[in-house]
Amino acid sequence: MKHIYIKALLISCLSTMPFIAAQAQIEAKFSNYFYNLQNVNPASVSSLENTTITGIIRSQWQGIEGAPETQLLSIGIPINNNKMGVGFNILHDEIGPSSYSSVDGLYSYSIRLSEKSNLDFGINLGITLLDVDFTKGNFENEGDLARNNIDNKTYFRTGAGIMYHTYRWYAGLSVPNFFKQDFYDEEISNVIANKLQYNFQTGYLLNLNQNFDFVPSILATVVNGNPITLTVTGNFMYNQKFNFGIGYRYDEALNATIGFQFLSHFQVGYAYDLSLQEFGKYNDGSHELILKYRFGSKSSRPGVLNIF
Repeated sequence: MKHIYIKALLISCLSTMPFIAAQAQIEAKFSNYFYNLQNVNPASVSSLENTTITGIIRSQWQGIEGAPETQLLSIGIPINNNKMGVGFNILHDEIGPSSYSSVDGLYSYSIRLSEKSNLDFGINLGITLLDVDFTKGNFENEGDLARNNIDNKTYFRTGAGIMYHTYRWYAGLSVPNFFKQDFYDEEISNVIANKLQYNFQTGYLLNLNQNFDFVPSILATVVNGNPITLTVTGNFMYNQKFNFGIGYRYDEALNATIGFQFLSHFQVGYAYDLSLQEFGKYNDGSHELILKYRFGSKSSRPGVLNIF
């Protein structure tokens, strides 16, 4: 009975999470974020070596009904000798009875500060659709709430980012959405307001020897009124073909990642998250699969932004 009660409580919480997340600007999280920085910061598009297509599928908290399922498709195209870049991020997220979809167009412009350093500026502009089907939920006292579904609620979004990078390290700051659209909830007679989200990212490429590289990276997410989400990751790369690493998301999860390159253009990666929170004992962890295709070939010693 205890297991059933806790599971029901989790599902109830999950059912409200996407609606709150859509209003509070908490974007989807990925353990393999370093494979696809353009989803974190639009400024990174102009730093790509070649046109790149990246797909990520994430299944969170296995074993819990209604747990998050997320898919992301990104396309990045450097143009004009990497002075500019354009791209798209297409995301679909399902949690409980709700689904959240967004499409963003990206543009980035790069300024060469020196022979070894660049400063990139990027913007993203897009649209988000929110759907909530309350008939998928179980209510002890069903009322109007269970019948007031949300169908294709539309939100426009625009964000920006800046990134400084050299061959060995990068540091960037981004805001996924500047729009602050309040929503009035008649059920609780309250206004739920958007809050800006700030992403800070940094990483460093350390050449250990001729075959091994080590890349520590940090991703910090700050939303006013919420605890800081801090992810620290360390990845080892062998001969530009195989990588493995571990990561820690503060007070949330421990993860392990593995990836390899095949057929010269394809990369595949996998991450497993072990939840460190109390309800971790009631789920089987989170799984994340990534597939990346790069047109053209990587340079013999790509920089930190293109090593994965």
